[in-house]
Amino acid sequence: MGIFRAIPKGTPRHVYRVPHQRGEQVEVVMDAPTGDSSDSITLRIPCTSVAEADDLVRVWEEAWNL
Repeated sequence: MGIFRAIPKGTPRHVYRVPHQRGEQVEVVMDAPTGDSSDSITLRIPCTSVAEADDLVRVWEEAWNL
């Protein structure tokens, strides 16, 4: 069995740095790919440090003009 990677589809609307039990993580909230306003997708990206999470938030904000 291979590694399955989900590729989220949707437009990012918010990006946050969130404390997590094992360090920091970044959460990206996206519109649903269907365009339904009652739906959203949250992508959680684990980070090894606060600095890494802050950098990742900055990259997402710049790339998507958030």
